[in-house]
Formats: sequence, structure tokens, C-alpha cells
Amino acid sequence: MAYSYLGVLYGRNPLRACATALLYSFSTLLDVFVHLNMYLSLIAWQPALNTTMYRMQHSSAFWWIILFNLLPCLFLVFLPQHKLMSGLNYWLCAGTVFFILNLFMWAVFPMATWVIVCLSLFQLHRHNELLLQQRY
Repeated sequence: MAYSYLGVLYGRNPLRACATALLYSFSTLLDVFVHLNMYLSLIAWQPALNTTMYRMQHSSAFWWIILFNLLPCLFLVFLPQHKLMSGLNYWLCAGTVFFILNLFMWAVFPMATWVIVCLSLFQLHRHNELLLQQRY
């Protein structure tokens, strides 16, 4: 982890590293919380029967969706810095393919992570290059 993006960032600014990890895992944590709420009744709320969230929770592929959404955060933790951008770009392309193959219906809710990565990719690339230059 010493040469991963979050590893290097944690060495320089631990608060920013934690905030970045939280940003990239937010929708996954929200999915898991809503799923646990279904069994534990943590809050008095359940998704309506005709929503995408309800269909996703009761889908047999729910944990595959969670794993797919968690991949960008895992990339930040485990991939070396020089391979991070290509890994995230491949993940974005795979997300686009899943979105198109599912005919814009089933994959709408899991795409929250995809949007977060898309919107922050340029900033992440710039900051990753800065960290790489400072390291050498």
C-alpha cells in the first residue's frame, strides 16, 4: 500500500486520504446500509416496491453490484500510482457497457459511483501526477 494513491496521500495528509476513501466508497456504504436496514430495521424506512433500489436489493446479483461499486476505492488502496488511471478508465468503460446492456433500467442506481468517479477523474489524475513528481 506504500505506493498506492491513498497510501502516499495518507503519508502526506491523513484527513484528505480518509475523505477521498469515503467519497469513493460512499454509494457502496449507502447500498449496504439500506440492505442491512431491510433485515435489522435500523430506521423506519424501506424503499418502495416499484423503485430501482428495491429491485437491486432483491436481486441475486446484489453483492456483485456492491463489489463493482467498491472497485474504485480498492483501486485507490491497492493499485500502484502509475497504473491507477488506466484501472479507473477500464472500470468506467465497463460501467458504461453494463449501463447500456441493462437498457438503462437495472443499472441506474449503481451508477452513482460511476458518476462520482467520472466527475473527479481529472482532479484525481492531476493530484496523482503531483504526488508522483514529489515522490521522485
